[in-house]
Amino acid sequence: MLLLARIVQAGGTAIMLPLLMTTILTLVPLSRRGAVMGNVTIAISVAPALGPTVSGIILDHFSWRFMFVFVLPVALLAMGIGAKFLTNVGERGNVRLDFVSVVLTVPAFGGLVYGLSQIGGHSGATAVPIAALVIGVLCMVAFVFRQLKLQKSDAPLLDLRAFNFRMFTVSVLLMVVAMMALFGGVILLPLYLQNVLHLQPMETGLALLPGGLAMGLLGPVVGRLFDRIGPLPLTVTGSILLVLTLWQFSMLNASSPLWWVVVLYAVLSLGLALLFTPAFTTGLNPLPPHLYSHGSAIMSTLQQVAGAAGTALLVSIFAVVSAASGFVAGMQAAFLTATLIAVVAVVLSTMMRKTEGAAGH
Repeated sequence: MLLLARIVQAGGTAIMLPLLMTTILTLVPLSRRGAVMGNVTIAISVAPALGPTVSGIILDHFSWRFMFVFVLPVALLAMGIGAKFLTNVGERGNVRLDFVSVVLTVPAFGGLVYGLSQIGGHSGATAVPIAALVIGVLCMVAFVFRQLKLQKSDAPLLDLRAFNFRMFTVSVLLMVVAMMALFGGVILLPLYLQNVLHLQPMETGLALLPGGLAMGLLGPVVGRLFDRIGPLPLTVTGSILLVLTLWQFSMLNASSPLWWVVVLYAVLSLGLALLFTPAFTTGLNPLPPHLYSHGSAIMSTLQQVAGAAGTALLVSIFAVVSAASGFVAGMQAAFLTATLIAVVAVVLSTMMRKTEGAAGH
């Protein structure tokens, strides 16, 4: 039941995030998109930043089931506000949902993430994970060919013609690499704080709170800077900070002071703030209006899949190394792997250029 509920929850998120980006692209003029995207970062970043702290307080005083009980009133309030105030800003179309494409996404994305999470996690039991990866790759290829076929009749589930725009492609790759490095690291850091530095859940949340708040509150500033100077200085600086902080995380041990971990996480959050808003805006700006929904859906989908794959990969490396050499060694190996992944983000960030809107928009 818990797994089924999480699937339903993920489905809601998958619907809302692309719609949010599509609405911004539809309503906001090109010259102000950076600032608006930065303002949206407040909601997207501050809420997850508060999550570990709030969840720590809940777990210290209640059963784990209350983690979901306390979210229910928030969800109901959001539903009520949306039902009362939201209006349709787009035009209704007659596009039909392709059932075959929907079915193919399940083994494609699921197989890749499951295979990565299992390889190396169980000594000698590699047949099932490898089979899952193979199935995932084959279904992904089938999904892509299906979309290319449906594009001829303008009825794809995801219109891949968005990748014809170079800055969209570069931005997507940058987001994918950054999310792979980030999500695995964010999963491992609380484990380090609780198992090595012996912090309680609420203390762990409080330690991570400054970084999350910094990322959210810097969003509007980064958005305005993007509108003035473009993406290149911001993304290069952000990706370099990502590499440096992950490298420093790979050097943490049992004697590392807590204040240093808090500082590193705050600097990591600064780097992400400099990275995500410019990448999103630069990638989506050049798309014509009929590709807004597809571009935002592609970005959101690959962002989530990359985060899941990065988590699966780094946690698997952590599990293998820690089983042989101890908890700290496993954590250091995982963070070092994340550092190497983040180096690719530096290369991609140097390719970022300021984009103009689609012709005629």
